[in-house]
Amino acid sequence: MQNIDRQFRATLKGMDRDELNRLDMRMYSKDRRRMIDQERVRRKKADTPDPTIESLVNIIADLQVNSGESSSAANEYEDNHGSTSPTGNPSGKRKKPPKRSYIFPDYHPLIAEEVQNVFFKSSTREGTHYAETNLKGSFKCSNPRCRKRWTTGIIATVIRGYRQRDGQLGYNAEAYGQRCAGCDSLGYMTLEEDAYVERVVRRLKIWKGEFVPQGRKDKKYTPPHRWHLCEGCKAGICEGGV
Repeated sequence: MQNIDRQFRATLKGMDRDELNRLDMRMYSKDRRRMIDQERVRRKKADTPDPTIESLVNIIADLQVNSGESSSAANEYEDNHGSTSPTGNPSGKRKKPPKRSYIFPDYHPLIAEEVQNVFFKSSTREGTHYAETNLKGSFKCSNPRCRKRWTTGIIATVIRGYRQRDGQLGYNAEAYGQRCAGCDSLGYMTLEEDAYVERVVRRLKIWKGEFVPQGRKDKKYTPPHRWHLCEGCKAGICEGGV
């Protein structure tokens, strides 16, 4: 069995990124799904882009806010290229670009109220537990010329658990973004808080061996899921994908 697993890992490492992301997770066992997830996480870390001039200017701007010091380099850049603020106000704070996936540490206090001895882990590396689910929410297009909004009941999400020797259980839930049907730009995500808490709490209790009553599935009618606009489908983990 170990030899077969090693061969499967070697096969995954030999795939290009597009081929790896197109793998249909529903076709594999739980252990192999975890291997695929591990390889995708490894590739994601290896693909960290080099900083651009603009990102360096943003860092300088942040230092200005924190220290109150002026920066001639930032001023010179803005004189030549315009303000980095999306509102055109040099003193405005630049809005962060949308991400392909998100984690939600701010919701941890709500989780901790329901489950004991758990902590949030910001790293999305492979863990000792793995589960996939869908969450509800909405998106707003990040393109200032578009700004479309849409709702969905299929936000592809991976919940990972990290068992500790002291009995604690670390966790995170990584929710994958979606793109705008009008312009293909990534959208800013807003999750339904109650659905997030219910799904994560339920999964953590199952992993901890606690009794969990049968969950109730509320039907919510949303526009049809479009796999080519879903970052979860592209990563091969979306239950609503094809």
